[in-house]
Amino acid sequence: MKMRKTLSLLLVFLLGSTLYAQDGLVWKISGKDLKQPSYLFGTMHIICAEDYVEFDQLENLFNEISTLFLETDISDMKKVLAVQAKMVDPEAAVYYDEMDPHKYRELDAFLRERQGVGMEVFKNVKPIFLMSQISGLLFECEELKSYEMELVKKSKANDIPIKELETLEFQMSLLDKMSYAEQMNDLNELLNDLEASRSMLLSMVNLYKQQNLGGLAKLIYSEEPTFFQEFEEEFLGKRNLAWLPIIMKNIQNKSCLFAVGAAHLAGEDGLIELLKREGYKVEQYN
Repeated sequence: MKMRKTLSLLLVFLLGSTLYAQDGLVWKISGKDLKQPSYLFGTMHIICAEDYVEFDQLENLFNEISTLFLETDISDMKKVLAVQAKMVDPEAAVYYDEMDPHKYRELDAFLRERQGVGMEVFKNVKPIFLMSQISGLLFECEELKSYEMELVKKSKANDIPIKELETLEFQMSLLDKMSYAEQMNDLNELLNDLEASRSMLLSMVNLYKQQNLGGLAKLIYSEEPTFFQEFEEEFLGKRNLAWLPIIMKNIQNKSCLFAVGAAHLAGEDGLIELLKREGYKVEQYN
């Protein structure tokens, strides 16, 4: 089964990006005359509550760090709601109207069964964000959790400020680079075999719980190697390079926790290797 390209994208850059990935999700940054260590944590943005793993290392860190960095500051609900409004575009309805009638009915039935509402609610939602909704429904669990949201709660409980490595608007702009025709093509691919996509998703969850970045990398890369060469540069490599100076500036005088999708840690152009090249010591934190 070919991995659905868009499903991997909608898991928001979860997985390792090359075959040369390090295992472990929590990493310590030290050396290079740092006054105190900082930390990296590879997240999975959504996961079933019953699969959510409490990492003991993280609990200890909230007594040490002074700032939490996320990819984007999801604690600012005004910004989140403003960006969510951009997920809607009446032009999208034209593309849904052109769907194969049988496929459209299947999509509508799936949404009604899992969400309780049909396509009348999603008719103006951009296809890529409808796919995001579908990917969440594939988990088939009563409650979804987010590592980022749990970190936000812990930070607020400990009066630790939350900052972002990039804006939600920037992330939206990356997704908007895909034309509606491309988005619809990937939506149809996803709908062609939802069960196979769910099976792949469960495999990813199991590997994540094992902190097996290498296994995740091999799983995803073997499914769509050509796509992931392109994906790696645009959605991982370039963003990692943009984040690197932000990380280096902020760790000079304070201890920070940088929580980003697990894909950003692994590989030759992942944050672990980039920081090592800059002269820092980066080691797994247990």
